Amino acid sequence: MKSSKLIAIIFSLVITTGIAYAFSNCMQKYASHPRAIPSQKNNCAICHKNANGTGPQNAFGQAFASAGFMITNKLITDFPDLFLPDESNETVETVDEDTSQPPLIKRIKPKKVKVNIQTTIQVKGNNFDEEANILIDESETSTTFQSSMALITDITLEQEGIHKVKVKNSNGQESNEVNLKAKQPKKKK
Repeated sequence: MKSSKLIAIIFSLVITTGIAYAFSNCMQKYASHPRAIPSQKNNCAICHKNANGTGPQNAFGQAFASAGFMITNKLITDFPDLFLPDESNETVETVDEDTSQPPLIKRIKPKKVKVNIQTTIQVKGNNFDEEANILIDESETSTTFQSSMALITDITLEQEGIHKVKVKNSNGQESNEVNLKAKQPKKKK
């Protein structure tokens, strides 16, 4: 009985910590923006369908996540009801769609592929722009943008060994390299 209570307490702490981190990370970025609506600065319903900040994200929350949790000019334009109007006729300094930070690969999935078999590769990381390309051994692939943190491509490698994977944004910035291993499929006995 004591262990089940302990597990329940640990689970509650993990959930609470995750919600608090999401709140502090996302809400803080919205609330600190000069055009954020003051009455909305602590309202979790800005990003979530549930007013308490749980559950799925609403349209703004999804767009905010896709923008890498950065307030961009596109977000302000697409969701004008969540931002104060720009009455100064000056450009408010915001993070532009073309972020100055280079892309960063955190991991790829899978890390190993079979030679001469088409495989979908997912690249996870940060700062990917909508026109980013996945490069395998310096060759561009047909890349699908999922978000600023995820890209996918379908590849068929013809040579065994280690292949270098990186991401190149439309502004020319390149990510770190990650290894992808290709090997022959096992022969059936």
